[in-house]
Amino acid sequence: MTNRYKAVIIDMDGTLLNSHKEISKRNKEMVIDIQQRGIKVALASGRPLDHLMEDALKIELDKYHGYLVGNNGQEFYDFKEKAIYRGARLPQEVLINTLKIAEKYHLSCFGLSQGYRFRTEKHHDDYPSVIKENKDIIFDKIGLNDHAGIKNVWLVANELKELLAEHCQVMVTDNTTIELVPFGIDKIVGVDRIRDLNHFHNEDILVIGDGENDYQMSCHYPFVAMHDCFDKLKEKAIFITLSNDEDGVAYAIEKLCI
Repeated sequence: MTNRYKAVIIDMDGTLLNSHKEISKRNKEMVIDIQQRGIKVALASGRPLDHLMEDALKIELDKYHGYLVGNNGQEFYDFKEKAIYRGARLPQEVLINTLKIAEKYHLSCFGLSQGYRFRTEKHHDDYPSVIKENKDIIFDKIGLNDHAGIKNVWLVANELKELLAEHCQVMVTDNTTIELVPFGIDKIVGVDRIRDLNHFHNEDILVIGDGENDYQMSCHYPFVAMHDCFDKLKEKAIFITLSNDEDGVAYAIEKLCI
């Protein structure tokens, strides 16, 4: 039987990972199985590459020459070539204004810059010192987070969009996290690279995800929506699978790829 899809792109949090931030045995088995059948696999996440590598090795992306799309498309790793590619970065105004919003809404703020990272606590009371300490750093990604969930997450995101409309993109990844990335940076950039490297067509690539940062992929590639994802993603989906705690990735692969 010829595989319908030649590549599967999988989001991490809320998708491949369960609520304990683990890859279930069933998901692991199914992802390895399709690679053995010749289907390329990539992890696409808001997480940086170094936070993806451990899980990538668990599902044998190194063995089958898969890919990593990190920092919402700002970073890309090719296991075959052992090469890292990076995109545009954020201006200092993004850090300054995001810290102001973090202070206003009592949220944690974090920043990532090629191996360097900082994080403030929810009730941090010395934001000027954070700005001073990071004045010479140009970040790949900056974000706001509250592990208990951000109240009025869309209100906060829209306020950031108004403040930073000229400087970056603002994405709600779930109800706990808002991420700010450079213009032109999106997971779809990494997926397009995988398509072009392998001479695939869009219809050859299946994407599985659950967050706003998966939206552009859902508009251009066959898309599987997780059961608990945003409604606008479900509207784009060719298939709605089970939740991340019910091995939704494995269920989708079994139904659509095998």
